[in-house]
Amino acid sequence: MHETHEDTTASNGHVDQFELVEFTEEEAHTLFEEVAQRNLGISGDEFRERWHRGDYDDDPDRPEVMTVAMNLPLVERRKSNR
Repeated sequence: MHETHEDTTASNGHVDQFELVEFTEEEAHTLFEEVAQRNLGISGDEFRERWHRGDYDDDPDRPEVMTVAMNLPLVERRKSNR
């Protein structure tokens, strides 16, 4: 689903537009897999296992790790809503 919204609260006086995209479960999973592969060379499932096991606790701010971690809600929110 694509919706266009206007944000009229911008402090600079400009009206900003943004597009809200709602992914299907399959699209979200595919996107997460692509992000994990592109940034870390591993599957999304492997990243999730490593993340929750604490494998990245020593250096969580690595850009490639954070890029994938920021996308976790795409797949984890859906699983918790089942």
